Amino acid sequence: MFPVVSTGDRVVICRASNLKVGDIVVFKRKEEIVCHRLTKIFERDGIRHFQTQGDSFFGADEPITAGQIVGRVIRIDREKVSRARWALLLIQPLLRKGRLNAFVVSALIRMKKIICSCNSHA
Repeated sequence: MFPVVSTGDRVVICRASNLKVGDIVVFKRKEEIVCHRLTKIFERDGIRHFQTQGDSFFGADEPITAGQIVGRVIRIDREKVSRARWALLLIQPLLRKGRLNAFVVSALIRMKKIICSCNSHA
């Protein structure tokens, strides 16, 4: 869920009621626990399904059912946030529009490498 949730962050979840598109949900997929954004809610064969996708992924996940959802993220606790991550968090709503996300993230990573290499030579 980068840039909203990063390694080391702690997410607080509540019971998954009244879910809506845009919520971040935690769900079980086989043997793993996944935290992704809810992108679509639909019904198929009388069963309610939920489509999810990570903010930095191009494609959607396989649809899940309510039984797989552990909860909805209500808070993200982080101790230290870098400037680059703050910038990503500020523009994150625009990044959810698809391929722009991967382009911006990769460009920022390249810029960071260039800046770091310039600082090490100074």
